[in-house]
Amino acid sequence: MGKPSIFSREYERRMKKRKSIILLIILILIITSIIIFFRKNIYSFYGNIRYKYSKDINKENLKNDDKSQSSEDKEKGKSEQSPPENKEVVEEEKFYEIKLEGGIPVKVSYEEQGKDKKFKYAFCAERKIYFDLSPTSQAMLILDEKTQSIIYIDINGKTTDVTQKAYSSSTTQNTYTKENTLHTTPTYIWSGNPKFLDDNRIFYISQLPYFGMNDKYVWILDLVTLQHRNTNIKGQDIVFGDRNERGLQITIDGVKKYINSEGVLFE
Repeated sequence: MGKPSIFSREYERRMKKRKSIILLIILILIITSIIIFFRKNIYSFYGNIRYKYSKDINKENLKNDDKSQSSEDKEKGKSEQSPPENKEVVEEEKFYEIKLEGGIPVKVSYEEQGKDKKFKYAFCAERKIYFDLSPTSQAMLILDEKTQSIIYIDINGKTTDVTQKAYSSSTTQNTYTKENTLHTTPTYIWSGNPKFLDDNRIFYISQLPYFGMNDKYVWILDLVTLQHRNTNIKGQDIVFGDRNERGLQITIDGVKKYINSEGVLFE
C-alpha cells in the first residue's frame, strides 16, 4: 500500500489525527509538569503547616510541663522552707491584772526580753485611766481619772498607791482629804498627769495648796521616801513633754522650759 497523496482525503485525515496526537501529548506533558510542580509546593505547604502545628503543640506541652514542675517545686519549697499553718507558734501576750478602787480591773501588758521584762501599756474597759512608763520601762504609773489616785506598779506586778491622801495647811492648821475635797468639788484637780522624770522621781499637777483658785502647781514625789513636795511652779495651763538628758520638758502657759530632779526650771 503506498504513501497517500497530499491531495487525497486520506492524507488530510492522517495529518489531523497526527496533530491531535501531538497536541494531546503536549497537553499531557503540560498537565504532568503542572501536577509535579504544584504537588511539590502542596507537600511543602502542608508540611510547613504540620511542622508549625506540631511545634506549637510541643511548646504548649513544654509550657504545661514547666508550670506543673514549677508548681510542684513551689509546693515542695513551701513544705521544706515554711512550717504548716497549724504548726505556727503564736506568742501569748503576758499581762498583770491589777484592781483600782471598787475592784475595777486594769490589764497591764508586758514583754519578756531574755531575762528582763518591760511594760508596754495599760488598759481598762470600765474606767478612763492615764498611764506613763519609766525611762527603763521597768515601772508604770496609772492614774485613775475618776478617783485621781496614782498607782505605782513595779515590773513584778506589785502595786503601791502613792497618792497624797491628805494635805495639812500650815496657815489654817486644817487637814484636807482627797476624798472629801473631790466629793465637795468634783472638778478640783487633786493629782493629775503623773510623769516619770527618772526611776525614782515623778512630777504631777495639783491645785494644792489652794482652794477656789484656778492656778495649778507642779508637785514632785520621791518614790523612795514617798514624800510629796510642792515646787511652787504654777500656771493656768501646764503640760509635761518628753524626757531627755537635760530633764523633763514642761510647757507652762505656752512657754517651753525644762525641769530637773530638784524641781528647778531652766531654759
